[in-house]
Amino acid sequence: MYEQVGFVHIGYGRTWWITKENFLTRPPTRREIALAEGVGYGSTLILDAAGGNITAEELNRPMANKMTLMQLAAYCGKPASGEWLLSH
Repeated sequence: MYEQVGFVHIGYGRTWWITKENFLTRPPTRREIALAEGVGYGSTLILDAAGGNITAEELNRPMANKMTLMQLAAYCGKPASGEWLLSH
């Protein structure tokens, strides 16, 4: 299901934890998916490509798993992602 909506596998335990309710009420955009993957990989290159003209509101909006991107960076142990998020 996840791959059908645009996700890429980055490891077990590092998922969106999508529930039917969350997915149906506000499915993630392609940009949100790219940002979450960039955070999960710890890739500032992916984040730069996906995050052009991003607003603080977008960066702080909880994802379908109810985590913010910063919480995801902490969960995945990706300090480079956290630093990128702070600077944006």
